[in-house]
Amino acid sequence: MENNNSKFNAYMKYAGMAFQLLGAAGIGALIGRWADKKMKNQTPYATAFFAVIFLAAAIYSIIKGILKSERD
Repeated sequence: MENNNSKFNAYMKYAGMAFQLLGAAGIGALIGRWADKKMKNQTPYATAFFAVIFLAAAIYSIIKGILKSERD
């Protein structure tokens, strides 16, 4: 029984990481779209910039969390 519970917890942990990545990219894209509209850009440079920055921050956070959980 313990083995199934630990597998479920690991699954939920990694599923949460996927949602964290998607959420970060989505929020970055929304902020970028807003910035592009404000600056009246024809090409969505701000959208790409903010999506990549937020995605990189999420990846950094996930890696930091994984390394911390391995130490504990």
